[in-house]
Amino acid sequence: MLIPSTCLSRYVSAAHLFWCGLLLFGALNRCSTAYGAEAAATETAGATKTAAAPSAAEIAPPATSETDTPSKVKKERIIQFSGVLVDADDLSPLPYATIQIEGTNRGVISNINGFFTFVAATGERIRFSSVGYRPVTILLSDTLTEDRYSVVQSMVKDTIMLTETVIYPWPSKEKFREAFVQLELPESEADILRKNFTLAAMREMAKAGKMDAGMNYRNLMQYQADKLYYKGQLAPNNLFNPFAWAKFLQKWRAQKQQDKKERQGGEFEEYDKETE
Repeated sequence: MLIPSTCLSRYVSAAHLFWCGLLLFGALNRCSTAYGAEAAATETAGATKTAAAPSAAEIAPPATSETDTPSKVKKERIIQFSGVLVDADDLSPLPYATIQIEGTNRGVISNINGFFTFVAATGERIRFSSVGYRPVTILLSDTLTEDRYSVVQSMVKDTIMLTETVIYPWPSKEKFREAFVQLELPESEADILRKNFTLAAMREMAKAGKMDAGMNYRNLMQYQADKLYYKGQLAPNNLFNPFAWAKFLQKWRAQKQQDKKERQGGEFEEYDKETE
């Protein structure tokens, strides 16, 4: 079947117009969709900004009361705090004093020369204390411009009145009475002298004792005198002198009898004590 050329051209033109219209409709549809999405995003962002915008009260800085001090407003700084503690009377160093930051457990003790150093913060209160002295408190000002601060702190002596305390050697009067009744009194001075100055005790003391300076001097003088007396001749030897032997025996017998009497006297004294 043959189709005329006129009819064929009409069919081609109609199809071309159809496909062109379809493409134009799709493009318009996509443009409208993109524009709607953009508008919705813009409205959402505007609503978010409006909800997050702070009020005038929130923007304004917080009002400070008249009682606020500058130390609360300014920031604390760390400084090296050093110094020397002295006595206010004679300006002598005050060793082993306590330097402590109030409200904390931080602090130091001054050395034997009264010197101390430690780290503190501005605005803190430092307390100085020592036994026998009045405590002193100072404030580290927050207007310090340097990172170190030194002081020479004087402390005044303090008099503390203590209550009377009575110390008894016994816990009660009954214990004191019992101890007093059972007390063993010491010997009298006469008994002590009699024991210390008996003949036997004095003899033992003489044997154990040494010669003093006077006895040494007399012995030396006697030796020199005997040496000068027999100078140029032979000194006598009493070993072969019968008179010297007789005197020696006489003294020996007398000493023996005296020792015997002392022993008998001591036995009698012991017997008397036993019978008593």
